[in-house]
Amino acid sequence: MNRKFGLFAASVICTMLCAAPVYAEGWKQNDSGTVWKYEKSDGTEAKNEWLWIDGNHDCIAECYYFGNDGTMFSSTTTPDGYQVNESGAWVSEGNVMKCVVTTSNTYGTMPYVGIMNDPDTIAAGKHLVAPAGQVTGTEAYLDFLNDTVMSTQTAEKQAQIEQRAAAGLAKHNYYKGLSAEQAAQADKIARNVANAILNDSTKETDLDRVRAAAQFTAFCCSSCQYGVDKERYYRTPYGVFISGVFTCSGSTRALGRILDYMGIDWDHANENQYTHQWCIVTLDGQRSWADGMAGMADYGNQ
Repeated sequence: MNRKFGLFAASVICTMLCAAPVYAEGWKQNDSGTVWKYEKSDGTEAKNEWLWIDGNHDCIAECYYFGNDGTMFSSTTTPDGYQVNESGAWVSEGNVMKCVVTTSNTYGTMPYVGIMNDPDTIAAGKHLVAPAGQVTGTEAYLDFLNDTVMSTQTAEKQAQIEQRAAAGLAKHNYYKGLSAEQAAQADKIARNVANAILNDSTKETDLDRVRAAAQFTAFCCSSCQYGVDKERYYRTPYGVFISGVFTCSGSTRALGRILDYMGIDWDHANENQYTHQWCIVTLDGQRSWADGMAGMADYGNQ
């Protein structure tokens, strides 16, 4: 990301009955062009903090550190011991650390979709690093296929989750007509995403975690082509996670497979019907719904 060509402004909308001030969120540079700062949407400067910033609206954010006076650190080591490159982006072993986000023009804690948590979690292995350079299309989540997110659940809990995943496979017949290798590729992504979400201590409720899974699924769908294909990948998690084609049924099953690996049972609303489909679940003891195509989940009925 080139910040000089990636400046953006997110305005706070005021109604005719509201006189709230409008702030321009985005990068700020001093007159000499030597110092970069960041103004948040509430009008305050970022100081003494890390921010995930998606400056060019590609749903891929980089992480920047801002010091006591708001100046972005670059080509140095931050106070908490992490390296940033000449552009200010957090790097590890020469790779720019990236976070896939579902909403651009927001700062701080981005909508979580599983590829990476904040820097403090790196030692615990609760992250994945997206490929260096521009990330487009399915490349944004294929890293879940190449790396592994280890579960931090107890052995007993993890065994229960694996049983739930096996039961889900039998119940939903996700990979009809696909090879065992294709099923394994899609399942690895679903398992990695589920582990990353379960490892995230900021997700305190079932609803928080399922919303994160739905957001990730919707992000994947946004990089896919909507429609059918002769191989019928469109109706499977493989279509969403690997081949880049989906329909409503496929997005529902892709989210459902992640839910399996989170230990959450689900039912398929309107399965095999030419109408909208989603996951019916029980979250925090309440009947709930989750929509992989819309990236949403909530208590009650959809």
